[in-house]
Amino acid sequence: RVHGDTTLMLPSKQPTAARPADDAFGDFFAGAASNGPTLRPSAAPAAAAPSSMLGFEAFGGEAGGAAAAVGEHLLREGVSRWRSNIDRFVDLKTLRFYFQVSNSYVLNKFKRLALPFVYSNWAPRGSGLGIDGVERRLPPRDDINAPDLYIPSMAFVTYILVTSLAYGVKQSFTPDVLGNTASAGLLALAYEVLVLKLGFYLLAASLPLGLLDAVALSGYKFVSIIVVTLFGLTLGPRGFYAALAVTGSLMSVFLVRTLSCYWGGDGGGVFAPSKRNYFMLVVIANQFAVLWLMGKYV
Repeated sequence: RVHGDTTLMLPSKQPTAARPADDAFGDFFAGAASNGPTLRPSAAPAAAAPSSMLGFEAFGGEAGGAAAAVGEHLLREGVSRWRSNIDRFVDLKTLRFYFQVSNSYVLNKFKRLALPFVYSNWAPRGSGLGIDGVERRLPPRDDINAPDLYIPSMAFVTYILVTSLAYGVKQSFTPDVLGNTASAGLLALAYEVLVLKLGFYLLAASLPLGLLDAVALSGYKFVSIIVVTLFGLTLGPRGFYAALAVTGSLMSVFLVRTLSCYWGGDGGGVFAPSKRNYFMLVVIANQFAVLWLMGKYV
């Protein structure tokens, strides 16, 4: 004991001479100063590690390459089956045709939706006869009268967001609003497409109305629904009904003049006495009914 303290000495086989502190710490980390544990592994295991690791990496590389090849094959087969199933219902090449738009087309299309009564030419332009003898249409970016699916799809998404905003302002928004709004919009779209297709079938129009044409023409209504919803949200019931009257009238003029081209007309003489007039009246009534229901839905 030295002054009441106990001094413990580490056991060693041979006494060593005193060294500077730096040398002592250097020997400790090098594993040469004492018989205690060191921070550096022994030489034998370090030499044996590379051989085992090389064998594992080689095995892993072969297995990984085989798994990647199998996965790539399954992915290609799955994509091929998916595209074949989609092609049974929708021709992807035809679908892409309706999305060939440009900035000028979108701007001019909105002008036609907002002021349809100032335009006189509504007939889509053709690009000539194909090899099968069928008239080919120009894509939307080259023909302002061609229906597209870009504006309806963007308007549909915006309609869901605006409706969610309206529910949020009323402090009644829940995640279910998104799904319910999308379902209501798709239901309204399917209803009007059914009316258009059935009317063209029963009245035997001179030009057939394709399914995607009907979807595009019906989908433009979401632009009007957005306007009606925003006016109702900001100005109340009076703003809602004022916007309903204006947008319903504009959408009716737009559809009547567009559909008249499928009957072999140039946009005029739509209200001549015939069964076609009753069909047009049904189309006009649908505009106001759907706008009122979708606006009131909020």
